[in-house]
Amino acid sequence: MLQTSLEIKTIGEILRVKRHEKGLEIKQVAEVIRIRSEYLKALETGNYKVFPSEVYIKGFLKNYAKFLDISTEKALAMYRRENKQIKEAQIEQMKIKKSRFDFTLTPEKLIIAIVAIITVSIVYYITSQVSAITQRPELSLSSPVIVNEEATGTYDTEENSVDIKGKVSTGATLKLNGDEITTNNLQQFEVRDLELNPGENEFAFVAESQFGRQTKLTLIVSRTAAQEGGQTNGESTPTDTGTVAETPVTKMDLTITIVQDIANVRVVADGKTQINQVLQPGTSRSFSASQTFIIQTPRPAFVKIKINNKDYEITTTDEHEWKLTDGVVKQIR
Repeated sequence: MLQTSLEIKTIGEILRVKRHEKGLEIKQVAEVIRIRSEYLKALETGNYKVFPSEVYIKGFLKNYAKFLDISTEKALAMYRRENKQIKEAQIEQMKIKKSRFDFTLTPEKLIIAIVAIITVSIVYYITSQVSAITQRPELSLSSPVIVNEEATGTYDTEENSVDIKGKVSTGATLKLNGDEITTNNLQQFEVRDLELNPGENEFAFVAESQFGRQTKLTLIVSRTAAQEGGQTNGESTPTDTGTVAETPVTKMDLTITIVQDIANVRVVADGKTQINQVLQPGTSRSFSASQTFIIQTPRPAFVKIKINNKDYEITTTDEHEWKLTDGVVKQIR
Protein backbone atom coordinates (compact mmCIF):
# COMPACT_ATOMS: atom_id res chain seq x y z
CA MET A 1 0.00 0.00 0.00
CA LEU A 2 1.40 3.41 -1.03
CA GLN A 3 1.96 6.15 1.53
CA THR A 4 -0.36 9.17 1.48
CA SER A 5 0.99 12.68 1.01
CA LEU A 6 0.54 13.36 4.74
CA GLU A 7 2.83 10.46 5.60
CA ILE A 8 5.56 11.48 3.17
CA LYS A 9 8.42 13.29 4.90
CA THR A 10 11.42 13.07 2.56
CA ILE A 11 12.09 13.83 -1.08
CA GLY A 12 13.16 10.21 -1.53
CA GLU A 13 9.75 8.97 -0.46
CA ILE A 14 8.06 11.42 -2.86
CA LEU A 15 10.18 10.13 -5.74
CA ARG A 16 9.36 6.53 -4.93
CA VAL A 17 5.60 7.18 -4.60
CA LYS A 18 5.46 9.12 -7.87
CA ARG A 19 7.34 6.36 -9.68
CA HIS A 20 4.90 3.75 -8.39
CA GLU A 21 1.94 5.94 -9.41
CA LYS A 22 3.31 5.92 -12.96
CA GLY A 23 3.78 2.15 -12.80
CA LEU A 24 7.50 2.33 -13.55
CA GLU A 25 10.43 0.22 -12.40
CA ILE A 26 13.76 1.85 -11.53
CA LYS A 27 15.43 0.13 -14.49
CA GLN A 28 12.88 1.66 -16.87
CA VAL A 29 13.51 5.15 -15.49
CA ALA A 30 17.27 4.63 -15.67
CA GLU A 31 17.08 3.75 -19.38
CA VAL A 32 15.05 6.86 -20.17
CA ILE A 33 16.93 9.55 -18.17
CA ARG A 34 20.32 7.76 -18.49
CA ILE A 35 21.10 7.66 -14.77
CA ARG A 36 22.35 4.40 -13.26
CA SER A 37 19.81 2.39 -11.27
CA GLU A 38 21.90 2.39 -8.08
CA TYR A 39 21.94 6.20 -8.05
CA LEU A 40 18.15 6.41 -8.53
CA LYS A 41 17.65 3.91 -5.72
CA ALA A 42 20.04 5.92 -3.51
CA LEU A 43 17.98 9.08 -4.12
CA GLU A 44 14.80 7.26 -3.09
CA THR A 45 16.36 5.83 0.09
CA GLY A 46 18.33 8.95 1.05
CA ASN A 47 21.65 7.12 0.82
CA TYR A 48 23.67 10.10 -0.39
CA LYS A 49 27.03 8.59 0.57
CA VAL A 50 27.23 6.65 -2.70
CA PHE A 51 27.53 9.83 -4.78
CA PRO A 52 30.98 11.21 -5.66
CA SER A 53 29.96 14.75 -4.65
CA GLU A 54 26.96 16.93 -3.89
CA VAL A 55 26.98 18.23 -7.46
CA TYR A 56 25.96 14.77 -8.66
CA ILE A 57 23.20 14.56 -6.04
CA LYS A 58 21.60 17.84 -7.08
CA GLY A 59 21.98 17.16 -10.82
CA PHE A 60 20.50 13.64 -10.66
CA LEU A 61 17.74 14.82 -8.30
CA LYS A 62 16.64 17.59 -10.70
CA ASN A 63 16.51 15.18 -13.66
CA TYR A 64 14.63 12.51 -11.70
CA ALA A 65 12.14 15.03 -10.25
CA LYS A 66 11.52 16.60 -13.65
CA PHE A 67 10.89 13.16 -15.20
CA LEU A 68 8.28 12.39 -12.50
CA ASP A 69 6.61 15.82 -12.89
CA ILE A 70 7.80 17.03 -9.49
CA SER A 71 8.85 20.65 -9.00
CA THR A 72 12.64 20.71 -9.18
CA GLU A 73 12.75 23.72 -6.85
CA LYS A 74 10.63 21.87 -4.28
CA ALA A 75 12.79 18.75 -4.64
CA LEU A 76 16.04 20.68 -4.12
CA ALA A 77 14.58 22.60 -1.17
CA MET A 78 13.52 19.36 0.53
CA TYR A 79 16.96 17.87 -0.12
CA ARG A 80 18.70 20.90 1.41
CA ARG A 81 16.48 20.72 4.49
CA GLU A 82 17.08 16.99 4.89
CA ASN A 83 20.83 17.39 4.37
CA LYS A 84 20.94 20.14 6.98
CA GLN A 85 19.11 17.95 9.48
CA ILE A 86 21.51 15.07 8.79
CA LYS A 87 24.56 17.28 9.34
CA GLU A 88 23.11 18.74 12.55
CA ALA A 89 22.44 15.23 13.84
CA GLN A 90 26.00 14.19 13.00
CA ILE A 91 27.42 17.22 14.82
CA GLU A 92 25.28 16.47 17.87
CA GLN A 93 26.43 12.86 17.83
CA MET A 94 30.07 13.98 17.71
CA LYS A 95 29.45 16.28 20.69
CA ILE A 96 27.99 13.38 22.66
CA LYS A 97 30.97 11.14 21.85
CA LYS A 98 33.41 13.90 22.72
CA SER A 99 31.72 14.55 26.05
CA ARG A 100 32.27 10.92 27.00
CA PHE A 101 36.02 11.35 26.70
CA ASP A 102 36.31 14.87 28.06
CA PHE A 103 38.18 15.04 31.32
CA THR A 104 38.55 18.19 33.33
CA LEU A 105 41.17 18.10 36.06
CA THR A 106 39.68 19.64 39.16
CA PRO A 107 41.32 20.00 42.59
CA GLU A 108 39.08 17.23 43.91
CA LYS A 109 40.10 14.84 41.12
CA LEU A 110 43.76 15.73 41.63
CA ILE A 111 43.56 14.91 45.34
CA ILE A 112 41.84 11.59 44.61
CA ALA A 113 44.55 10.68 42.06
CA ILE A 114 47.36 11.53 44.50
CA VAL A 115 45.75 9.50 47.29
CA ALA A 116 45.30 6.54 44.92
CA ILE A 117 48.96 6.66 43.84
CA ILE A 118 50.17 6.84 47.43
CA THR A 119 47.91 3.95 48.44
CA VAL A 120 49.13 1.74 45.59
CA SER A 121 52.76 2.58 46.42
CA ILE A 122 52.28 1.68 50.09
CA VAL A 123 50.58 -1.62 49.22
CA TYR A 124 53.37 -2.48 46.76
CA TYR A 125 56.07 -1.67 49.33
CA ILE A 126 54.41 -3.75 52.05
CA THR A 127 53.90 -6.68 49.65
CA SER A 128 57.53 -6.61 48.51
CA GLN A 129 58.78 -6.48 52.10
CA VAL A 130 56.58 -9.39 53.15
CA SER A 131 57.83 -11.37 50.15
CA ALA A 132 61.45 -10.58 51.05
CA ILE A 133 60.87 -11.70 54.65
CA THR A 134 59.14 -14.97 53.80
CA GLN A 135 61.08 -15.98 50.68
CA ARG A 136 64.16 -18.16 50.97
CA PRO A 137 67.33 -17.05 49.14
CA GLU A 138 68.28 -18.70 45.87
CA LEU A 139 71.15 -21.19 45.98
CA SER A 140 72.48 -23.64 43.38
CA LEU A 141 75.73 -25.16 42.08
CA SER A 142 76.76 -25.26 38.43
CA SER A 143 80.17 -26.97 38.67
CA PRO A 144 81.61 -29.58 39.00
CA VAL A 145 78.01 -30.89 38.87
CA ILE A 146 74.61 -29.18 38.89
CA VAL A 147 72.97 -29.24 42.33
CA ASN A 148 69.72 -27.41 43.06
CA GLU A 149 68.58 -26.03 46.40
CA GLU A 150 67.65 -28.47 49.17
CA ALA A 151 69.33 -31.32 47.23
CA THR A 152 72.47 -33.43 47.48
CA GLY A 153 74.83 -33.97 44.56
CA THR A 154 77.69 -36.41 44.13
CA TYR A 155 80.92 -36.16 42.17
CA ASP A 156 83.85 -38.58 41.75
CA THR A 157 87.38 -37.46 40.96
CA GLU A 158 90.99 -38.60 41.23
CA GLU A 159 92.25 -35.04 41.78
CA ASN A 160 93.55 -33.75 45.11
CA SER A 161 91.34 -30.65 45.01
CA VAL A 162 88.12 -29.38 43.48
CA ASP A 163 86.70 -26.02 42.34
CA ILE A 164 83.04 -25.31 43.05
CA LYS A 165 80.95 -22.69 41.24
CA GLY A 166 77.39 -21.62 41.94
CA LYS A 167 74.76 -18.93 42.25
CA VAL A 168 73.27 -17.24 45.32
CA SER A 169 70.74 -14.44 45.83
CA THR A 170 72.23 -10.95 45.99
CA GLY A 171 72.60 -9.78 49.59
CA ALA A 172 72.43 -13.27 51.10
CA THR A 173 75.15 -14.57 53.42
CA LEU A 174 76.81 -17.74 52.10
CA LYS A 175 78.59 -20.29 54.28
CA LEU A 176 80.51 -23.44 53.37
CA ASN A 177 80.85 -25.98 56.18
CA GLY A 178 80.17 -23.17 58.65
CA ASP A 179 82.71 -20.70 57.22
CA GLU A 180 81.45 -17.58 55.47
CA ILE A 181 82.31 -17.15 51.79
CA THR A 182 82.87 -13.68 50.38
CA THR A 183 80.63 -13.08 47.36
CA ASN A 184 81.14 -9.30 47.02
CA ASN A 185 77.35 -8.97 46.82
CA LEU A 186 77.35 -10.75 43.44
CA GLN A 187 75.08 -13.62 42.43
CA GLN A 188 77.85 -15.81 40.99
CA PHE A 189 80.43 -17.31 43.35
CA GLU A 190 83.43 -19.63 43.03
CA VAL A 191 85.44 -21.50 45.64
CA ARG A 192 88.77 -22.73 44.29
CA ASP A 193 91.26 -25.43 45.29
CA LEU A 194 89.21 -27.13 48.00
CA GLU A 195 91.44 -29.89 49.37
CA LEU A 196 90.11 -33.43 49.08
CA ASN A 197 90.85 -36.32 51.42
CA PRO A 198 90.70 -39.91 50.17
CA GLY A 199 87.12 -41.16 50.23
CA GLU A 200 84.04 -38.97 50.62
CA ASN A 201 84.31 -35.21 51.22
CA GLU A 202 81.14 -33.38 52.20
CA PHE A 203 80.63 -29.71 51.32
CA ALA A 204 77.55 -28.20 52.97
CA PHE A 205 76.40 -24.82 51.62
CA VAL A 206 73.97 -22.56 53.50
CA ALA A 207 72.58 -19.28 52.12
CA GLU A 208 70.84 -17.01 54.65
CA SER A 209 68.79 -13.91 53.85
CA GLN A 210 68.94 -10.74 55.95
CA PHE A 211 65.68 -11.88 57.57
CA GLY A 212 67.08 -15.27 58.64
CA ARG A 213 65.52 -17.46 55.94
CA GLN A 214 67.89 -20.27 54.88
CA THR A 215 68.46 -22.45 51.82
CA LYS A 216 70.77 -25.47 51.96
CA LEU A 217 72.41 -27.93 49.60
CA THR A 218 75.19 -30.49 49.85
CA LEU A 219 77.87 -31.72 47.47
CA ILE A 220 79.64 -35.00 48.24
CA VAL A 221 82.94 -35.37 46.37
CA SER A 222 84.51 -38.82 46.37
CA ARG A 223 88.24 -38.88 45.82
CA THR A 224 89.39 -42.20 44.39
CA ALA A 225 92.95 -43.43 44.07
CA ALA A 226 94.61 -42.75 40.72
CA GLN A 227 94.34 -45.81 38.49
CA GLU A 228 97.40 -47.38 36.93
CA GLY A 229 97.65 -48.85 33.48
CA GLY A 230 96.45 -47.43 30.21
CA GLN A 231 94.64 -48.04 26.96
CA THR A 232 95.86 -49.93 23.96
CA ASN A 233 95.08 -48.90 20.37
CA GLY A 234 92.44 -46.42 21.56
CA GLU A 235 90.20 -49.17 23.00
CA SER A 236 88.55 -48.97 26.41
CA THR A 237 90.17 -51.28 28.95
CA PRO A 238 89.42 -52.09 32.57
CA THR A 239 91.57 -50.23 35.06
CA ASP A 240 94.29 -52.37 36.61
CA THR A 241 93.62 -52.35 40.33
CA GLY A 242 96.45 -54.65 41.40
CA THR A 243 97.95 -58.06 40.98
CA VAL A 244 95.72 -59.91 43.41
CA ALA A 245 93.81 -62.71 41.69
CA GLU A 246 90.13 -61.98 41.21
CA THR A 247 87.60 -63.97 43.19
CA PRO A 248 85.08 -65.73 40.92
CA VAL A 249 81.65 -64.05 40.93
CA THR A 250 78.20 -65.17 39.83
CA LYS A 251 76.82 -61.84 38.61
CA MET A 252 77.82 -58.34 37.56
CA ASP A 253 76.67 -55.24 39.46
CA LEU A 254 76.91 -52.07 37.35
CA THR A 255 76.83 -48.49 38.68
CA ILE A 256 76.68 -45.54 36.28
CA THR A 257 77.33 -41.97 37.49
CA ILE A 258 76.87 -38.82 35.39
CA VAL A 259 79.39 -36.03 36.05
CA GLN A 260 79.67 -32.36 35.05
CA ASP A 261 77.06 -32.37 32.26
CA ILE A 262 74.03 -34.27 30.97
CA ALA A 263 74.52 -37.46 28.96
CA ASN A 264 72.30 -39.95 27.17
CA VAL A 265 73.04 -43.52 28.29
CA ARG A 266 71.85 -46.86 26.92
CA VAL A 267 72.31 -49.97 29.06
CA VAL A 268 71.48 -53.51 27.92
CA ALA A 269 71.67 -56.28 30.54
CA ASP A 270 71.50 -59.91 29.39
CA GLY A 271 69.98 -58.78 26.08
CA LYS A 272 67.27 -56.56 27.61
CA THR A 273 67.38 -52.75 27.46
CA GLN A 274 67.36 -51.36 30.99
CA ILE A 275 67.65 -47.65 30.22
CA ASN A 276 67.98 -45.39 27.19
CA GLN A 277 67.55 -41.78 28.29
CA VAL A 278 69.23 -38.49 29.18
CA LEU A 279 70.50 -38.35 32.77
CA GLN A 280 71.31 -35.22 34.76
CA PRO A 281 74.72 -34.52 36.36
CA GLY A 282 75.03 -36.13 39.78
CA THR A 283 72.64 -38.96 38.85
CA SER A 284 73.63 -42.55 39.67
CA ARG A 285 71.89 -45.71 38.40
CA SER A 286 72.55 -49.36 39.32
CA PHE A 287 71.88 -52.54 37.30
CA SER A 288 72.62 -56.27 37.58
CA ALA A 289 73.33 -58.93 34.96
CA SER A 290 74.29 -62.60 35.05
CA GLN A 291 75.91 -62.77 31.61
CA THR A 292 76.52 -59.53 29.67
CA PHE A 293 76.37 -55.75 29.86
CA ILE A 294 76.32 -53.43 26.81
CA ILE A 295 76.80 -49.70 27.42
CA GLN A 296 76.72 -46.88 24.87
CA THR A 297 76.74 -43.09 25.21
CA PRO A 298 77.44 -40.19 22.81
CA ARG A 299 79.16 -38.30 25.66
CA PRO A 300 81.63 -40.75 27.24
CA ALA A 301 83.58 -38.01 29.04
CA PHE A 302 80.63 -37.45 31.38
CA VAL A 303 79.86 -41.10 32.18
CA LYS A 304 81.69 -43.00 34.93
CA ILE A 305 81.05 -46.73 35.39
CA LYS A 306 81.86 -49.37 37.96
CA ILE A 307 81.31 -53.12 37.62
CA ASN A 308 81.57 -55.07 40.85
CA ASN A 309 83.21 -51.98 42.42
CA LYS A 310 85.92 -51.78 39.74
CA ASP A 311 86.29 -48.65 37.61
CA TYR A 312 86.10 -48.91 33.83
CA GLU A 313 86.52 -46.11 31.32
CA ILE A 314 84.52 -45.32 28.19
CA THR A 315 86.39 -43.18 25.69
CA THR A 316 84.45 -43.73 22.46
CA THR A 317 80.83 -43.48 21.38
CA ASP A 318 80.75 -47.12 20.23
CA GLU A 319 79.07 -49.94 22.13
CA HIS A 320 81.13 -51.37 25.00
CA GLU A 321 80.44 -54.91 26.20
CA TRP A 322 81.39 -56.80 29.34
CA LYS A 323 80.87 -60.54 29.76
CA LEU A 324 80.96 -62.78 32.80
CA THR A 325 83.10 -65.82 31.89
CA ASP A 326 84.04 -68.50 34.43
CA GLY A 327 83.30 -66.12 37.28
CA VAL A 328 85.49 -63.32 35.84
CA VAL A 329 84.29 -60.02 34.33
CA LYS A 330 85.92 -59.44 30.95
CA GLN A 331 85.55 -56.54 28.55
CA ILE A 332 85.23 -57.99 25.05
CA ARG A 333 84.75 -54.74 23.10
